[in-house]
Amino acid sequence: MGLGDTLKRDIEHTLSTKWNVREGKKVPEAESVGLSTSQAVKLDAAVLYADLAASTMLVRNYSHQFCAKVYKTYLAATCKILRQKGASITSFDGDRVMGVFLGDSKNSDAGRCALAINHMVVKILNPAIHDRYPNLKKKGFKLRHGVGIDAGELFAVRTGVRNNNDLAWIGEAANIAAKLSALRRYPKALYLTQKVFSRLRREVKLNKGTSMWTKAESTTGGRTVYQSAYHWAL
Repeated sequence: MGLGDTLKRDIEHTLSTKWNVREGKKVPEAESVGLSTSQAVKLDAAVLYADLAASTMLVRNYSHQFCAKVYKTYLAATCKILRQKGASITSFDGDRVMGVFLGDSKNSDAGRCALAINHMVVKILNPAIHDRYPNLKKKGFKLRHGVGIDAGELFAVRTGVRNNNDLAWIGEAANIAAKLSALRRYPKALYLTQKVFSRLRREVKLNKGTSMWTKAESTTGGRTVYQSAYHWAL
């Protein structure tokens, strides 16, 4: 049997098989979701995407060694914040990372995490770059980023082939969060949907009685979007 025949058989099998879906209370490990069978784990989650801004221009204008340091420091610090705030890190895509929050406080946890990531970039990472590379500070270099958050139902499915596979995350919340992370109207780098905003706890929504989140001028897919330039100190 040639490769074309094998692919046709596999595709027909997947398309004709009914999904075996189970409710999830935690983010599953890839090994716990069947690869050869149509298994999925359904989660009610808040999804956060954190993304470096203008990474193409960064690579074009600076050395690969410098860019590698920037990527590594940003992603490593972001992952530590995600974990500290209770997220499961579910995927990397170049210069961005996805975190999933579960539980009753998932929306507030995600909002607090976004504010903390912004603090890290503005108050820790950029000053560290300027201290190490004073010439970049003189040129006005500033590392920028974006964070997007949405909430809803996710399907975790295992995709790929034997010895080379991982979980894929299916759901509107993941798609919207990724799009929001690319908005970035500086200094406002944080974006979340009305659904998330309405469920934020007071301490994540207000700072000394003033809302840390304001309505964005445009919407995403007809959704009202809120933006912020605030920080949450680490």
